[in-house]
Amino acid sequence: MNVAYFTVTDQGEATAKKMTQHIPGPVIRQDVRRCVKEKWKQADALVFIMASGIVVRYIAPLIESKDVDPAVIVMDIHGRHVISLLSGHLGGANRLAVRLAEITGGTPVITTATDTEGMTAFDVVAGDNHMAIGRLDQLKYVSGALVAGRRVTVYTSVPVEGRFRGNIRCIPFFPDDKAIFAGKADGPIVVIDPLIDDIPGHVIYLRPKTLVVGVGCKRDMDPGKMLSAFEDFCRDHHIPKEGIRKLATADLKAEEPAICHLADRLGVPLQIISRDQISGLDLERIPGGAIEGSAFVKKVTGVGSISEASAYLASSKGRIRLPKTKYPGMTFALAEEMKAVII
Repeated sequence: MNVAYFTVTDQGEATAKKMTQHIPGPVIRQDVRRCVKEKWKQADALVFIMASGIVVRYIAPLIESKDVDPAVIVMDIHGRHVISLLSGHLGGANRLAVRLAEITGGTPVITTATDTEGMTAFDVVAGDNHMAIGRLDQLKYVSGALVAGRRVTVYTSVPVEGRFRGNIRCIPFFPDDKAIFAGKADGPIVVIDPLIDDIPGHVIYLRPKTLVVGVGCKRDMDPGKMLSAFEDFCRDHHIPKEGIRKLATADLKAEEPAICHLADRLGVPLQIISRDQISGLDLERIPGGAIEGSAFVKKVTGVGSISEASAYLASSKGRIRLPKTKYPGMTFALAEEMKAVII
């Protein structure tokens, strides 16, 4: 975690230096207001050893939203009271306050209701499992219901390990069984799935970063055309880019400029699948449905499937979410790694 410490007194500086022995970071004492503005976008957490009123005035013009603001911690000059002031869950301020209080011998001050009541905080679950949150504005209804003792229903298409805390009912479902959402929840809903995004009501979506896009194309495909087709693919099928873990293709396409360019633009790795691996698949007996083979592709490449088989194998034989989808000169397919969410 990238942490910056701010103080205006000798005692505060001594406390800051004590903390940097365990959690390194610069100790800033001069031109504090300017440096706070500078570090706001750079640091994961800002730790202030000074009066909270001063801190509020420093940060007020900089605050945007809980999903982008850094963690903000405030403490007295001796570190006796360590306050999680901003971004307690998504920014990690609550956990950092506990850690810093251990260092200073102080008391962490946590005010988020789900923590004080011992309830599951779904934004923490999302952060711990590297999941994006869809419809973050609805989180207050979920948390509010839990604190009030009302039921929250969790629908999950992926395995869950651990136990939810609070009045939470967990219902596993298959992604193609949309009927399961009809009339079964009498309160806020949490959906854990990388794709589903169209359930009415007070709903938040926790989207695991588990999607694998398989890609196949003609030789020397124009990178711009592939990028444009991929944008259409994502738009047409409501695929959130933040859920894409990697791209995959067969070994004979490992150096294909358009595919490499697409991986670079997405900022994800490109996994190369050997044709021997693909040949070892029985395309007709894939759990959840057969992979469509192509006689033409097999004649040209030696295997019956590139995009769909590559996606399936690169997902550790997870499950196919979208079969081969054709665009001029190229194909895309989507698979999902079956990775458990840890509560």
